[in-house]
Amino acid sequence: DVLHELSRADFFKNYFLPGRPFVIKNFVSKEELAGFTKDRWDSTEEYDIHDPTWTVGPTAYPSLTDQDYCSKTMSIVEVESAKECDEMPGIPMEVAWHPLEDDFGELWPMYEGEELFKEGGWRKMEEWFGSRADVKNQLAWQVFFGGDGSGATFHWHGPAFNNLYSGTKQWRITPPLYRGF
Repeated sequence: DVLHELSRADFFKNYFLPGRPFVIKNFVSKEELAGFTKDRWDSTEEYDIHDPTWTVGPTAYPSLTDQDYCSKTMSIVEVESAKECDEMPGIPMEVAWHPLEDDFGELWPMYEGEELFKEGGWRKMEEWFGSRADVKNQLAWQVFFGGDGSGATFHWHGPAFNNLYSGTKQWRITPPLYRGF
């Protein structure tokens, strides 16, 4: 389902309990979206999109599907411009980054501390699951970036909350009976 708003009661009844996926469109503010543009990252000293370089692979976690990482690291610019890995020609590379608490100010400079959970694109987590303190140890923060055609292999997981800040995402969803691994 594609929604524009969702109450806590409807979330649990219609989506969480039956394990049914949904999308809330236009949920992230324009200011928050602007925080993830290439221009913004190119002007950020700590996360300059030209340097540092990152470990890349044909998927976010190649070892989970018996694949290899590229032997050379790449910058965000190289990944997003579809630079090829010498040993994997024709395959777009991707990066998965697990930011730490100290990185949040750089990722979401428009919010300070708890504002991210009260005003940002993550605000539904607090509404649906309780305070940030209640769920903090259960969260697995991940930031992914990749060029056209990059993406995850077929997989399954429990409930997930994703914000798409840039680009498009194509979902292929199956009933739990057909989960990947």
